[in-house]
Amino acid sequence: MESLREEGEVSTNFIFYIQQRFGITWPSYLSLNGKTRVRGITIEAKEKMSLLFSLTSLNKDSQKQNIYNIGITVGKLYKKEKKFKPSSSFLQLFGKQATRNLVFLFSRELLRLFLSGKTIDLKKEEKEGRAKAFVLSPGYVIVLYKDKNNTFSLGCGLYSSSHSLISQTPKWRRIV
Repeated sequence: MESLREEGEVSTNFIFYIQQRFGITWPSYLSLNGKTRVRGITIEAKEKMSLLFSLTSLNKDSQKQNIYNIGITVGKLYKKEKKFKPSSSFLQLFGKQATRNLVFLFSRELLRLFLSGKTIDLKKEEKEGRAKAFVLSPGYVIVLYKDKNNTFSLGCGLYSSSHSLISQTPKWRRIV
């Protein structure tokens, strides 16, 4: 029973963090679970998966089905630091709804640097007009690429007090 209460507290705190840090209104159709890796799944999908699991439990070969997790990882809780880190996947889906702690990149060169996992000097790039930061405080930010016609949410970056943007692009997603 303790773990269920703890899991609910993590989910509630994560939703509060996302709303406060980024100004994103939490989608009512997204349910959360998990203690350290917070996963989101639509309520409709959760109901369908419950039905699928109940049907497969009747099948003696159901253990051969390798379903480990369902949904999308929306973030991770670092217990020692008591901090949340939103996942790039989550920010790619919901990043355009954010109203604060955003960094816009305007050049393809900066886009390549960010997606290859490099650090960007935002102070320098803002002076040159190649980037614009709407950041309230150091911490995780949503990084977007904007060209003439479109805006793309790239994922998570870490904004430091020295005005650096440290890419949080997962290693397996980086370009070389």
